[in-house]
Amino acid sequence: SFNADYINWIDLERHYENFIRIKEYNLRDEDEFAKSSPYFETARLADSIANPDAREYRTRIFVFTGPKIDISERIAEEIVNRKDSQ
Repeated sequence: SFNADYINWIDLERHYENFIRIKEYNLRDEDEFAKSSPYFETARLADSIANPDAREYRTRIFVFTGPKIDISERIAEEIVNRKDSQ
């Protein structure tokens, strides 16, 4: 998760085989699946928060496995971009 200070907890020295991404619903970020899935052998939308009364309503849970690239490198780039935009 890149929420709060969790962004600082990611161990970029590890080799990751599985990647779970939880994304809050945001219309401008609707292409998360299309952006991330080419980097993995398998990708799927595992679930989403369907209760309209939930604070996290429409938050989606993506599961990606079998990375085709060094995911740690890609995450590091995203962390830099995220921190630069804050």
